[in-house]
Amino acid sequence: NSNFTIEKATLSLFKLGDTTPNGCAGMKIIGDQTVMISAQNIWTTVGNYTLNSANLWSLSSNVFTLNSTNAYGYYFLEYSVSLMTANTGGDDIEMGVFIGTTLNSELTLSRRLSSETDVGIACGIGLFYVNGPDSTITLKIRNTTSTNNLTIKKSLVGFSQIRYVYSDVPLPIVLRSFNVEQQGNVVKLSWETASETENLGFNLYRKEDKGSFHIISSYTDNPNLWGCGTSSETHSYLYIDSDVEVGIHYTYMLSDVSYNTIEEKHYQFSRQVYLPLGIDLGEVFPNPFNPKFIIPFTLDTQQHVTIHLLNAQGIKIRTLTNAEYTPGSYQIPVYEPSLSSGIYFIQVQAGDQSEIQKIVMIK
Repeated sequence: NSNFTIEKATLSLFKLGDTTPNGCAGMKIIGDQTVMISAQNIWTTVGNYTLNSANLWSLSSNVFTLNSTNAYGYYFLEYSVSLMTANTGGDDIEMGVFIGTTLNSELTLSRRLSSETDVGIACGIGLFYVNGPDSTITLKIRNTTSTNNLTIKKSLVGFSQIRYVYSDVPLPIVLRSFNVEQQGNVVKLSWETASETENLGFNLYRKEDKGSFHIISSYTDNPNLWGCGTSSETHSYLYIDSDVEVGIHYTYMLSDVSYNTIEEKHYQFSRQVYLPLGIDLGEVFPNPFNPKFIIPFTLDTQQHVTIHLLNAQGIKIRTLTNAEYTPGSYQIPVYEPSLSSGIYFIQVQAGDQSEIQKIVMIK
């Protein structure tokens, strides 16, 4: 593997409004740190941080965790990173900030490094929102074209809470939660408001992989997305997105529209989901066999895989593998000298998927 060399990285946040420190924290990397990239497109935490300063936050395993409800609220973030790769053919990399387990899409940046002499600069600025005890802040990086490892030379991280935001326009809603989850071959979106003020309704936005957000459903033609006007009670909403395909990363965002048609997009609540392809069983070879054969398969998500050898009546003869596998391509060698000539079956199970393939033994 080749290495990325990140020459300099800074990450900091600045408070707007009140200047009294509150909800502030900082950390830094001292000396070179290698980030091991186990697989392409896998987010990996940046560096080995040491705590610089903190107020209402604690640092453990390179992840900031809030230790006071006073830290709830908005934060303003900007960061810059300079980096290189030792790969002569270059690589594509992405920097991202995770709030809890959710990638903040507005703070995600892509950079193409054309060669080992290309010094890349990535800069980002934006807002994020902390709204619960499970909120954390993590800086991550991934290589989207190879498994080259990354070397962090220097990195500084700091953030500060926006304590006061002044506005003469009342927010149409107070959004309590926005959840996105895969359910079979569809995506379930649910959200809850703590209160609503002159709320006409909601728009749902979606983007595929690195594309742009577009509306997939709106209160203008979907009564299920109508708002409750003005209410101080909790209201729950549900939408099922069935127009999805496996093997694609989807990012969803919610907006609300007030009586005077002002739209408020909730970027801080954007959520991502991936519909995995699951397992892809290749052709067993050689087929016919005597007495050796190989079972090839590919996984795009970590799964528990079980492979059985069955006789012509579908009765299990033995289990060939029963283990957890990480994403990647595999070849399972099988040696069965005791089998007699005839028809057999390979049964592969991974999650909800099951595939069967016929093989023939000829002595």
